[in-house]
Amino acid sequence: MFSEKYGYMPEKVIQYEKVSDELRNRIWNLFYQHEIKAGGISSKSFTQVLTGEQTMEEKIADKMGLLIDSAGKHKSATEQLKDNVIRFFPWFKIYDFIDIYLSFLEKDERIQRIQQYNEILELNNPYIKIKWRRKRRKA
Repeated sequence: MFSEKYGYMPEKVIQYEKVSDELRNRIWNLFYQHEIKAGGISSKSFTQVLTGEQTMEEKIADKMGLLIDSAGKHKSATEQLKDNVIRFFPWFKIYDFIDIYLSFLEKDERIQRIQQYNEILELNNPYIKIKWRRKRRKA
């Protein structure tokens, strides 16, 4: 509603305790398109691999408490994230995934991604939106 969009009334908070498979797929697909599929020779991901720097997937997996060691029998950070986002994470961890991902992006890219995720989320429920609030430093 107009009054909610422009801050005249507080936005309604609706909390769902389930995320549909379709929404999980769309959330993963957006991440995949911009972070994994976009990886080419000139990409940031490729440079990170060459320099030994953590990739975006590894940073998020680490922040979410997943293994990032893909040696041997363990799945890669990318495979673990995909499995968890699409199948295993409880509904609220899906939003944690988005939040953590956004926290690693530069301002312009973050603004663009927030808009894209909100478009996806609005298809599922027009009342659920991602808002980015800069954390205030304690004095």
